[in-house]
Amino acid sequence: AGHPALLRLGGLLHDVSKPETAKRQGGRLRFFGHEAKGAERSAGILERLRFSREETDWVSTWVLHHLRPGNLAAAGAVSDKAVYRFFLDLGPKGVSQLLVCWADHASYLAPKDVERALPAAVQEPGRPMPRWAKGDAAKTIHHMRVVAWLLDRWFRAPEASRPELLLDGRDVMKALKIKPGPRVGELLRSLEEAQAVGKVRSRKDALAWVSRQPPPPPGQA
Repeated sequence: AGHPALLRLGGLLHDVSKPETAKRQGGRLRFFGHEAKGAERSAGILERLRFSREETDWVSTWVLHHLRPGNLAAAGAVSDKAVYRFFLDLGPKGVSQLLVCWADHASYLAPKDVERALPAAVQEPGRPMPRWAKGDAAKTIHHMRVVAWLLDRWFRAPEASRPELLLDGRDVMKALKIKPGPRVGELLRSLEEAQAVGKVRSRKDALAWVSRQPPPPPGQA
């Protein structure tokens, strides 16, 4: 599913539904919902071309989420929670999706400017822009920084993108004196996020965190 040809196909199809969603609003051409419609259209195209279900799922997922890193960039600082939730939703697909996204943003610059921008584009978001980067160039470099930062978190900081749980269900049930049920799973998911954002760093921290959580309502497992 990570084959370069499939990535190129994802890049080709990521804006496939812009024509059918185009609307002029406030003097600008907008494409609301093109990512969702594009995911459906991409899946149909790949099915007709006899791609496998896995390949179809990967490409349609890239198309559906291709705006997400840009939306994170537009929101300003990328929080630890945002990094965690991005990879929680996308998992390994998020890595290759970020490559498609990088190519998308890099295409806004001329090739010579992409080469010029690379040193700044791989720095952590929030660093000062190079003096020459203004307007659209600065925006594009910021978006590329966010993409690079998300990739960095996946490869260099797995504890931030997909932490290994410090406790299991038995630990949670013992700490809260509760029986198996949905609440155990809810707490484990919340604990994973607490680890990802740095609120919980050790097994001792995890047990203390669990002990502060409310048990399920009476009568519910």
